[in-house]
Amino acid sequence: MNSRGKSDSNASCHTEAAGVEEVCKGFLIKSPPSRQIRNMKSWKRRFFVLSKTNDSSHELKYYKSTERDKPIKSIDSSTITMLQVNPEANPDFEWICKTFKCSPDTVLLMKTENPGAKVQREFFFIGDTSEEVDRWFNFLFRAIKNNKFEPQTEPQITTESNANDQKPCDTEETKVDGQPPLPPRKKSASEDVITRCSQPPKSSSSATPVYENLKKEESLDETAVESNENISSGYDKISFTSI
Repeated sequence: MNSRGKSDSNASCHTEAAGVEEVCKGFLIKSPPSRQIRNMKSWKRRFFVLSKTNDSSHELKYYKSTERDKPIKSIDSSTITMLQVNPEANPDFEWICKTFKCSPDTVLLMKTENPGAKVQREFFFIGDTSEEVDRWFNFLFRAIKNNKFEPQTEPQITTESNANDQKPCDTEETKVDGQPPLPPRKKSASEDVITRCSQPPKSSSSATPVYENLKKEESLDETAVESNENISSGYDKISFTSI
């Protein structure tokens, strides 16, 4: 107990000294790269931390545990191109819900792209409850909106129903102080596009993620496996693209 308290104290001091503010943290089940997506043993329960630095940029890191000795991976929020809760159009979504016995509302899909190498990657995250996944969605969305985009680049919220008439989001020069607005929730669950906002969702008690089936042993080199994944797109739900 004392050791854990000391570790947490050191972590707090380090965060303070580095000028980093932790805005959201907690455990999520994370998917492996695409070639291992349907191998249940490759999915890992990780401790995630979303942090904000002095220059208002955000970074999402995940660790093996709350000890946070060394992050397995760090994701800059500027590389996030799409967020979606309940990604029912994704070909792997049904398998995920059946395998982990989880509610659709507890699954979050995040897509990233390395701007230099043009390498795309999909991350599926499974939370304990839909409220928890909503919380992560909201914080990640705000982190993306707060990015300092280049003049030629603006974030766009694109859905299948309004792709032709959706106006680009305000640029940094025109946005006002305060939290940016969240995207509206779709009314019909049968539509191809389902987005989430800060509305409290209905909790689902009929399905719970199956953590006990996830083995504790780690892959030989998880960090190496996480890189160089080429994923094809096709479901822009909340996408942030260059004009």
